[in-house]
Amino acid sequence: MTFTQFELEPALLARLAARGYRQATALQLAALPVMLQGLPLLACGRPGSGHSEAFLLAALQRNAAQPVAGLQTVVVAASVHRAQMYARQMLALGGDALRAAILEEDGAGMDAALLIVAPAQLQQLAQLLPAAPPLRMLVVDGLDALLRSDAAPVLRTLLS
Repeated sequence: MTFTQFELEPALLARLAARGYRQATALQLAALPVMLQGLPLLACGRPGSGHSEAFLLAALQRNAAQPVAGLQTVVVAASVHRAQMYARQMLALGGDALRAAILEEDGAGMDAALLIVAPAQLQQLAQLLPAAPPLRMLVVDGLDALLRSDAAPVLRTLLS
């Protein structure tokens, strides 16, 4: 099945096609409708299952359908490498439609619509988040590994 069935914005569909995305994966077919409705979701998938694209597409589409200023989505990445990968994917899929940033030590990035956080920045996020508007979406990638790491107590606090 193609991405057109999700009724994504035409510009988003064009960027998907330009990047070579033709068919939605099984995970995307199951997860995207749930995320587009703003419902909670726990999804597990192997590398290459399309989970990153699914949550990035949901964030982009929800912003396009109902634009809101300020921080809307936080993505907690399992590593610095994954955080950088998400930032690149967001730029490729979203263009300038939604500003994405990686949280910096000085708090820079909190003004982005989509904030990407590595495990070492979770404590900082926990301190900054109460002053931010309510989130539309919180994505935790690699939840199993993060819950076994030193970041687990802070992550549990953020999730509660």
